[in-house]
Amino acid sequence: MKFGHKLTLALLGVLALVLSLSTVWTQERQFDRALEDIRQTAQEEWQRESFAFQTGLRTDTETPLSVRAWSYLGGLARQGNSSLLAVYDESGKSLASTMPTTLAQSELTRDVPGSEALQSRIVTGTDGTRYLLNSGLIVCPEQCLTFVSAQNLGSLFADRALRLRDAVLGQTLALA
Repeated sequence: MKFGHKLTLALLGVLALVLSLSTVWTQERQFDRALEDIRQTAQEEWQRESFAFQTGLRTDTETPLSVRAWSYLGGLARQGNSSLLAVYDESGKSLASTMPTTLAQSELTRDVPGSEALQSRIVTGTDGTRYLLNSGLIVCPEQCLTFVSAQNLGSLFADRALRLRDAVLGQTLALA
């Protein structure tokens, strides 16, 4: 094979590698933007839910706190709201929770007692599903509680894997 043919093949290989890397980089940036949008929306939802929860707890101070917490979360479920929420007291005892059983209790209570600043992190359930957890402190008449919400990220990560696979496959086919 002549040197010119070898050089052409080498340049095509480098070009294909550069295109593949740029495609992967673009896909990762889109994923990061989508994740940040979900994080922002989840934090806003946490603010609304925690405020509604606090307001609901203050209306009835005669009933035990755990009963009021379950009543609030049960009311959301009856309204068709499928939010994943949990409430913990200062010792880490669960007062009420609609979290899936695939999320380890140790992950949910890691930030108990919560800080006043809203904290977000991604955790993986026992079934491999990833969740975005938001937790923070809310003040009730009796005590401070940690309010935790979760957002399922399974579809976001599955979409990312599919897009990356398709991008790499497309680049491979383009070379063939």
